[in-house]
Amino acid sequence: MRPAGQPACAATCPAGTKPQHGEEAITILGISHAGTGLLTGLAAAEVTHLPATGAVTLSALTAGFATLNDLDSCGSCAARSLGFLSVGFAHIVRFISGGHRHATHSAVGVAVFTAVAWLACHYRG
Repeated sequence: MRPAGQPACAATCPAGTKPQHGEEAITILGISHAGTGLLTGLAAAEVTHLPATGAVTLSALTAGFATLNDLDSCGSCAARSLGFLSVGFAHIVRFISGGHRHATHSAVGVAVFTAVAWLACHYRG
């Protein structure tokens, strides 16, 4: 259970983990990532002339996927979305990326996420 008044996607690092610089004093909401993803989805829907249902679907998906670059932070919504599985994966991403706002928030991170998305689309069943 979360404390009263705390948003559903707000949390600090789980007990037993050591927060990195700046993480201990803030909660991680993902609102800025989701907002930019939503606007990007709406812009892409406008450019590609999608119908309203397609625009809503694309915007919802891009808003959700825009939070994935916070998988390097142990308290993010993306890191907590699947319980211990996603928390464990977040610790691996955090270790590989060098911590929050390092590799996953860089041009290299964008390239990696884009390549994974492209591969997923290219090789889907």
